[in-house]
Amino acid sequence: MRKTYYKAKIQGNVLIIQENGKNEKHYVLNETFSGIQEVHEKKIVLKSTQTDDLRLSFSSNGEKEEWTQRLRKAMSTNSHEKGAINIRDVAVDHPSLNSQKGTKKIEISIWDFSGNPKYYSIQSLFISIRSVFLVTWRMDKGDKGLKSLNFWFNSLSAHLPPHPDDEQGKPFYSIIVVGAFEDLDGEGIQEKTQLREKIQQIAKENRINFPIQFFQVSSKTLSNIEELRESILLTSLYHSYMGERIPTSFTSIEKEIIRLRKIHKEFPVIEINQLIEGCLFSPNINDLTPDLIRSSLSTFHGSGECIYFSTPEALNNIIILSPEFLIQDILSPLVSYQGVSETGIVQHCDLIDIWPNHRDFVPTIISLLKKYQFLFWVQQVDDFYNQYSIIPYFLPKTELHNFVRYWPLQLPENQIEHEFIIKFNVLIPDLISRLFVQLGTYLYEEMIWGTGGLFKIENVLVYLVVEYSENQIKFIIRGDDHVQQDNTSLQKLFEENIQIVSTSFQGVVWFQK
Repeated sequence: MRKTYYKAKIQGNVLIIQENGKNEKHYVLNETFSGIQEVHEKKIVLKSTQTDDLRLSFSSNGEKEEWTQRLRKAMSTNSHEKGAINIRDVAVDHPSLNSQKGTKKIEISIWDFSGNPKYYSIQSLFISIRSVFLVTWRMDKGDKGLKSLNFWFNSLSAHLPPHPDDEQGKPFYSIIVVGAFEDLDGEGIQEKTQLREKIQQIAKENRINFPIQFFQVSSKTLSNIEELRESILLTSLYHSYMGERIPTSFTSIEKEIIRLRKIHKEFPVIEINQLIEGCLFSPNINDLTPDLIRSSLSTFHGSGECIYFSTPEALNNIIILSPEFLIQDILSPLVSYQGVSETGIVQHCDLIDIWPNHRDFVPTIISLLKKYQFLFWVQQVDDFYNQYSIIPYFLPKTELHNFVRYWPLQLPENQIEHEFIIKFNVLIPDLISRLFVQLGTYLYEEMIWGTGGLFKIENVLVYLVVEYSENQIKFIIRGDDHVQQDNTSLQKLFEENIQIVSTSFQGVVWFQK
């Protein structure tokens, strides 16, 4: 009789069980099971809320008790409080790979973007065009669930180039829409053809003008799961970057990145010169140039190996050797800290508690996040730990109650007022947040909220008003009779900062109205 052996492990709040070294099954503990029941000194039963109960056997009572504690801890974790992005690398095989010499498997890096709104500001840092994007919604929610696609379509259209194909007609990226909970009736599951038409219309309304694949799936019945998997693999294999010839020197550079990651494992952030110096000792790199290094880094960034941005200029000298470090060690604890995502304010005295394992690097981290246009700090006093930082993305959207104290409703005597408007094809909160960070040095009397702010440049006040419904930013300028003369230089200053910010949004186009 053939024996079946199982291996099990817990990642976050997910239980992973593998049968005979294959056939992995994943269970979200706090969604799939309601509790744990002990039935034998070496056995427990996980009581299911969806399908059959799951029985687990252990080699000893001590092992059973250890696993019981771990399972209870994982089941008590709020599933919505998982990391901002959960990364998992897998190697899969496919029949089409057999025809390619020396290739048996393809490596895929899966980045699960959390549905928690407080993590949206983080996720934009990690969107790569070398991707298949799975946009999901709950089919049992009917048209209300379908409308939730608007957010992700709008965000993707801002971050990605509007035309997904290269000169040969092969795509850089693809979008697949996945309707989950197909097995539930909810508000009414609609016909697939009808849904496909609605999805394509929503995409078009968000400036996505190319065909989108659509699948209806159920994690309970596993309906269409295999078809979805097949489509993901075939779609990715057709992408323009698949099969591209990578210079031999890139392999040596990648090995150096891995070596440096081990050396700097406590704080894996380096300057590009450190990578260049390390590569000089490699016998396989004879034609090393700064352009070659930067080209390789852009490739590795696109595949999730490291984080590197060639623009803006403030970032093209910085390499984060581990994306997981920035996500799990730095950004997730920051935005999850009490009150931060509600107020947009980070007291520096709390940073030791937020990053207890990196207390020696706290000022460096804040400086780094400013370069990433994530936050800026308000320097009221000399002591860093008595200061605070502002994350504009999380600021309340309502105007501050004391704003009229600094910007009276009536234009003061001896002052003149002028305004200009910048229009966008799409305007999203992440772009506005980054713009506020860029303008942080000009902030006047801390007058800033999610849709507006007051800035002072020399003796001129500028009231910035964000109008999302019109996809525009209005700049109202007040000052003495020199305002008219200074208007051109002020407008140029704001346009330069908009240009710096917009380099991170390949789908955004802007112009003066």
